[in-house]
Amino acid sequence: MATAHKLTNKAFSEWQVDQSLAFAKESIDSRFCPGYAMKNPTLVGILMKMQMDLEDKLDAQDFENKVEKKVTEPVTETDIKKVELTYKILSESFKVNQIFTAKEAYNVIRPYRSYNEFKSEKSYRGTILAELQVLRDDKRLRFYAGGVSGTYCLLR
Repeated sequence: MATAHKLTNKAFSEWQVDQSLAFAKESIDSRFCPGYAMKNPTLVGILMKMQMDLEDKLDAQDFENKVEKKVTEPVTETDIKKVELTYKILSESFKVNQIFTAKEAYNVIRPYRSYNEFKSEKSYRGTILAELQVLRDDKRLRFYAGGVSGTYCLLR
C-alpha cells in the first residue's frame, strides 16, 4: 500500500541537491573514467553549481514568459451580448440584494456558456470575473456585499 508523504521545502531542497550531485558524478564519470568524480570533489562541486545556475536562469525565463501581460482589445458586439447574458442568468438565479459568491456565479453561468469558448477553467473564471466587473461599473452589481470580500449582490 502506498503512503502519502508531505513534501516540505527542506525535503525538496535535499532531494534536489541529491539529484544534482548524482547527475554531476555520473556526468564526470562518463566523460573521464569511472571513479574520477570521487577523486576530484572540487570538479563535482563546480559542475553542480553550473547546473544549478543554468536551472535558475531557465526558471527565470519561464517565469518571464508566463507573466500575463494585459492586452487592451476593443469591446465587440459579441462581448456586450455575453455580459448581458451573464447579467440575465444572474438576475434569474439570484434576487436583488441576495449575496452570492464567485463560485456560485460560476456554477450558475456554466450551463449556459459553451465550454469550447474557453481555453481552460482559469480562462472561464477570468472571463466571468471580468464580466462581473463590467456589471459593477454599470451599477448593476456590488462587490463586497455585506462587507465580505469575495461576495457579490445584484443592485437591480
